[in-house]
Amino acid sequence: MDGTWSGIGYQPTDSDTPTFKIIMTLQGGGTTGTTLYPSLGCQGQLTLLPGSSANAVRLSEDIITGPCTASGVFVVGLSGSSLDFNYQPDITSAPASYGTLHQ
Repeated sequence: MDGTWSGIGYQPTDSDTPTFKIIMTLQGGGTTGTTLYPSLGCQGQLTLLPGSSANAVRLSEDIITGPCTASGVFVVGLSGSSLDFNYQPDITSAPASYGTLHQ
């Protein structure tokens, strides 16, 4: 999963921003990557969480710049040559999202 992945995220419960561009960079080690949301003006830091497996990696996200939801959890997994993601924010009233990313 190492590398830079990009695509469109979908958050159908958010009428203001139902879609957004996402760029996710994953790398090995303690801090496992970053997220960038160019259309939203946000950037986040990703950290590997316990409970990850070869099929589903769990990552906590903390937004370090911009007005996006402050924190949440990504679950990412390879699907052929794509990376599927689901995101659940820590604040339950914030929109959840999902999408498919490509290198």
